[in-house]
Amino acid sequence: MKNSIKTFAIVLISLLYFGIASAQDSLKLRTTVNKVLGEKDSSRYDQVGLAYLKGVKKPFLRENTGLVMPLVLSEKDKLFNFLIKNDHLLMANQGVDFLESLKWRIVEQDISLFNISNKSESEWDGFIQKMGNKYGPAGTEISNRYFLLKLIEKKDSSTFSRRVDKYLSKSYLVIHQNDVNELCWGIFQLSQDELLINNAITWMTKIVSKETAPYQYLDTYANLLYKAGKITDAIEWQKKVVEKSNHAKDAEDVLSAMKEGRKTW
Repeated sequence: MKNSIKTFAIVLISLLYFGIASAQDSLKLRTTVNKVLGEKDSSRYDQVGLAYLKGVKKPFLRENTGLVMPLVLSEKDKLFNFLIKNDHLLMANQGVDFLESLKWRIVEQDISLFNISNKSESEWDGFIQKMGNKYGPAGTEISNRYFLLKLIEKKDSSTFSRRVDKYLSKSYLVIHQNDVNELCWGIFQLSQDELLINNAITWMTKIVSKETAPYQYLDTYANLLYKAGKITDAIEWQKKVVEKSNHAKDAEDVLSAMKEGRKTW
């Protein structure tokens, strides 16, 4: 019993020590970042920014993200390679949402220089290949996803339907659930392809099975079921949307349309 108490005490003291040490290290890193930014010492941006990302532990607050962005985005190529190489460490420290948003912002900077508004599909394919050469598979995936989201905005159903199936078949398990939902909602809105709609139902099934899934995900799923002709299942899922959204008017309107056999798209 005494040995057990002694062991517990040692573990507790160790946890407290390393917790305090971690907090002190985070404060030192934050102070260094502020100093480098204040002095506008761009020669140290890469070194300090990457050290900050690697060293800071949870909780990684939004203001911390904003603090380090000017540093890490000054050396995009090095940073992206750093993120890929240390993805498990960063996900443990900062979480997958932070890691993915940072990757997105890096590639988005290149996309903003690409002048996307008047580019053809073949020009986009060339750009996606360039991002793959520059950032590896993650660069290819992110630029592909960005293009698909722009196709939804443009309501380019033909190009979107032709490309989204191939993209999601390969990437739906690795991208954020918000993006899966947004792309599957695009399929619901734009596509008449029965096979693609059923594939979207399959992709959404895993997401909506979680109790924590927001009602917007359930709404996408219900509407896909409805468009696929699975009326009874669609109505049951839309009832869950109504309940989970606290009887939002839009959700109730969609449920009424389903019950009356009207289009919801």
